Amino acid sequence: MRHTVEFLMTTMRKLLWTSVFSILNNDNPHSNHDKYTRTYDLRIYTLSPDKGPESIFKDNKVIVGMVDRDGNFHVCVDRGVHGVVMYPVTFDDKDGYWCLNLWYSSMLIGDNIEIATNREELMCKSQDFFMFLHPAQSSKLSVGTIICRSWRVRIKSGEIRLLQPHQFFFSQL
Repeated sequence: MRHTVEFLMTTMRKLLWTSVFSILNNDNPHSNHDKYTRTYDLRIYTLSPDKGPESIFKDNKVIVGMVDRDGNFHVCVDRGVHGVVMYPVTFDDKDGYWCLNLWYSSMLIGDNIEIATNREELMCKSQDFFMFLHPAQSSKLSVGTIICRSWRVRIKSGEIRLLQPHQFFFSQL
């Protein structure tokens, strides 16, 4: 029942009717100008020296990263005295697909790294945080969708924006 379009429409209708969007938007980084590094839930991964960043897919069901000021995605790895290494994240949209109004595609971790000396510098470079979620039915660990802390999602064109219901949902209301 919870994996049907009707359930999603009912849930979205209840969400709008109860007017909780202002409560959900309370900690939206795009509506709040004060930023404190200790309050953000950005995960900085720790990898052993023999593992590369692609092992993050194997070791984690949900991958968390940051969106920098230019809108680029990064996964952060702690490298001790070398600081926090930001690995760029790109997406291969040629085999992507829509599912329940979310765009699913393959995530790739690149090699062109940037380095932040500490967490405070990392927070200065970021504008938002994302979660990379895998679909339940997929066996590929690198396929998933992006949902940001600001409630924005990644769409087929590569940009991130607030979720806009497909016109099919409006015709069912």
